[in-house]
Amino acid sequence: MENINANQARTIHNISELAELARWSNLLAIVGNVKLELPGLTKEKKSEYENLVGMYTHACGCEEVRIFLVSLLAIYGIRLYLNSGGTLVFGWSEFGTGFGLMCVGAVIGKLFGLIRARIKLRALVTNIGLDLQA
Repeated sequence: MENINANQARTIHNISELAELARWSNLLAIVGNVKLELPGLTKEKKSEYENLVGMYTHACGCEEVRIFLVSLLAIYGIRLYLNSGGTLVFGWSEFGTGFGLMCVGAVIGKLFGLIRARIKLRALVTNIGLDLQA
């Protein structure tokens, strides 16, 4: 799948094109806006599905990164506090460990967010396919 300018709309004419968009190999592809031209969908359903497809294809994992970073840093801060006997003293090793945890948390959060959005997109494609068959 080719990368598309973020301002350019990609028109989907059949369910197989939409399924191609949801493939795992396209996890990091830049999709741009998606316009659905699928026969058999009402205007309301088409608009709802376009919004959902857009939301899942534009997901970057930022919210998940935020959650992972805050959680890891809170756990690390509590661990430092409990191990220090009630006084927080930071040295370079504590700073380095905290920085390493931030990097790991960012990567894990990013991957988790992208995978979660892709799973939701694949489920949405299945729902759209079922809607078209009905």
